[in-house]
Amino acid sequence: MMAIHSNSVQLHSLPGLLPMEQSTPLKATITIADPETATTFACSLSTHRPHPNHLVLWVHGSPSQPPSYEKPSGAGIAFFAPQTGAWKEYVSISLTSTGTAEEAGLLAISSGFNKVIPWRKAYKRVDMFTSCLGVLEGLRVVGGALHGLRFLDKVNEQVSLLAASDIEVNLHWVPAAPEYPLAARQRVSVLAETALDAANHVWVKEYMFCEAARNAISLKFKSWEKTREWIVKAMNDGMARQAGTVRERKVQKMQGRIERRQEGRRKKVERRVKLEGKALQETFGQLTLEDLGVVEEEMMEG
Repeated sequence: MMAIHSNSVQLHSLPGLLPMEQSTPLKATITIADPETATTFACSLSTHRPHPNHLVLWVHGSPSQPPSYEKPSGAGIAFFAPQTGAWKEYVSISLTSTGTAEEAGLLAISSGFNKVIPWRKAYKRVDMFTSCLGVLEGLRVVGGALHGLRFLDKVNEQVSLLAASDIEVNLHWVPAAPEYPLAARQRVSVLAETALDAANHVWVKEYMFCEAARNAISLKFKSWEKTREWIVKAMNDGMARQAGTVRERKVQKMQGRIERRQEGRRKKVERRVKLEGKALQETFGQLTLEDLGVVEEEMMEG
């Protein structure tokens, strides 16, 4: 059962904030500002080095396309560690999720809090930035659009644990549009996409294992050793076919790239020949035979 807290949402005193009067299940501040204000505030925390007791995290979730209940999600987490003076980057994957943008966003937020909790005694304030607008809007509404998603209760427990340690937790929205560039946000976006690619690869293995195990059980082998041998063989055969398909796709992609490059060069040469031929025709088409003779004499004298 999801724990529900009755505290209302608190807002930073920043201009352009959208009104939010609903209660939130989180013991956290949720700030959603207009794109310009959100970007300015995010830049103010990403360009300066925070106090050792202040941690600023950037998280991003990457859902499967198209979303599916049988597809994984990926997440990227990055932050500047005040203690070491260096950027830290992490990825997280979920193999059993709905694969939607909301679940990927919750995965990213939960993964970010996982990096804070072991070191919570060192911090007094945590600011987390994400471009998952739907998640932040859902977190401020009890029983809203996020109800029933896998990581919702986990995020609630994590924030409650940090609040019990007297840590101020702030969640901020930042725009993902190209006209609002933020290096840190772009960094975690790439991490999340990388994590999703890895998750898809692992998911293929998990799927093949389940299929092999299901088929092995249906064959009703008399011993577990025989069943295990059959599963291993089926897994190896399946992964070999998968690897062959991947290699074939890579070769086809490379061949297509070479063909497109050659076609581009051919068209470029054709355009050049046509332009030069047109220029020669325009030049020599206006010359008389006498002029050509003069030209020949000048060339011979030179």
